[in-house]
This record gives sequence, structure tokens and C-alpha cells, in this order.
Amino acid sequence: MSERTGAPILDVRGLVAGYGDTMVVRDLDLSVDAGRTVVLIGPNGHGKTTLLRAVSGLIKPAGGEVWFGGERIDGRNPEYIVAMGLVHVMQGDGLFAQMTVEENLLMAAFPSASWRARQPALERVYALFPQLKERRGQRARTLSGGERRLVALGRGLMREARLLLIDEPSLGLAPVMIDTVYGAIREIRERLDNAILLVEENFTHIADVADVVHVVEMGGIVRSGSLEELSTDRTVVETYLGTL
Repeated sequence: MSERTGAPILDVRGLVAGYGDTMVVRDLDLSVDAGRTVVLIGPNGHGKTTLLRAVSGLIKPAGGEVWFGGERIDGRNPEYIVAMGLVHVMQGDGLFAQMTVEENLLMAAFPSASWRARQPALERVYALFPQLKERRGQRARTLSGGERRLVALGRGLMREARLLLIDEPSLGLAPVMIDTVYGAIREIRERLDNAILLVEENFTHIADVADVVHVVEMGGIVRSGSLEELSTDRTVVETYLGTL
């Protein structure tokens, strides 16, 4: 694995975000260094998904700043943010059921600049996930849940992603499929240079991927550190980590 050091590629400062008059994220600070994987854990409904949505432009922050690659992006539209190399892989998979695996992957190769590079991008995805190459002509509706999640990850990699936001990749999957999906995430970490910001509820699988872990409660970060450091905090272990 390459050395995982560098200046922050993502810098979130005093972020406030929510829906209507309800603010879910409150004065949150967060940074992700280039080439590193940061994992957010914590109770459902406390702002983790909202944070990702605000960073990727799916919702407009009510306050604070979001900087990506040295440029301020809060308030920018999602298309602009994606073109910069910040790609959001949302909960579930969002596939087009009647399309094939390859057609679903190609849907991410827009606008025209990405379309021109679609063949190298496909080759990159198939090199990472050879099982998708084997199923490239298969309709998405016939895939298992884990295979569909791999297509969603692969679709995120059809762009030149400098930062991947991945929201609960294990959600709704059987244990064997969770192992498959996290094997794919480990492949991304090992073989690509992009950073990852990952939201997860299944904490037994983050040990092999997390460089930094943040505990999110009530819209803010309440504890941070490596998994090893947090494993010495009895409250964190009993509430969130379980046995690792």
C-alpha cells in the first residue's frame, strides 16, 4: 500500500445542514487527507448521511463551509462537484433494473469528457471487480444484493474520483455479501489513490479499512481517533464497536 499522507482533500468547517427548519448537522468540523479512509459511526438519525449529502451538493448547507481540493464548494450544484472528482455512492444501489451491468456502469460516464474516457474507466472497474466483467451482459434485476452493491461502487469509479463518499455499503446485506463488498472497498484502498469518507453501521468490518474513525452524535463529532485508540474507550466499545 502506498504511504497515506498528504494535505486534506476535504475540509468541512462549522457545517450546519438539515431539512426545512430541522437542522441535523450542527457546527461540524471534519477533514479527510488525500489517500486516507475516514469512517463515520454513530446512531441512526444523528447526521451522518446528511453530512454526505451536504458535502456532495445534494442539499445546500444552512451554514459553514465545505472545501474540496482547495476550492470552496458549498452551494455548488452536484454536477459541478462530481466533475471535480468528488463522487457520492449513496445508500442502496439505485441501479436501473432492466439495464445490464455494463449499461449501468456506462450511465456514470457522463458528461462528454467522461464519456470519451469510458473504455479505460470500464477496464479499471473490471480490473478491480472481475466478477462484474463476468456479468457485464446480465440485467441488474437478476443480481444478488452484494453484486448490485458492487455495481454501485463500480459506477462511482467510472469517474476520476479523488474522493469517494460511501454511505452504509453493508445496509441490508447478508454477512457473506458484506464480506464481498468490504473486500471490494479494500481493493479500492490498495490499488487506487483516492480518499474515502465512509458511513457504516456494521462496525465489525471497518477494522481493515479505517485510518481514522469519528463518532457522530446529535449532529456533531464527539470522539475521534484510530480504531485502536477508540477501542480503549469503554463507552465507545460498548455502544458502537462491540467485539472487533
